[in-house]
Amino acid sequence: MKEYKIKFNRPAREWVDALPVGNGKMGAMVYGGFPVEHIQLNEESIWAGPPYPETKDDAGEVLGKARELFFEGNSDE
Repeated sequence: MKEYKIKFNRPAREWVDALPVGNGKMGAMVYGGFPVEHIQLNEESIWAGPPYPETKDDAGEVLGKARELFFEGNSDE
């Protein structure tokens, strides 16, 4: 079986240049970079557009708490 590799010569400068990855529920745009890599994440339940309900009034607070838990290494909660 032949291995395929994608190699970029520089980090993406804008969203349309980043590498999209995902499974339909969770996705990311990988910009690359060294020594710090930039990755933009998206999870389907965060999307506020159709067919999901409109954003709740406390969405900012809930998102802040989700970020806090994630950076503490507690992504399950």
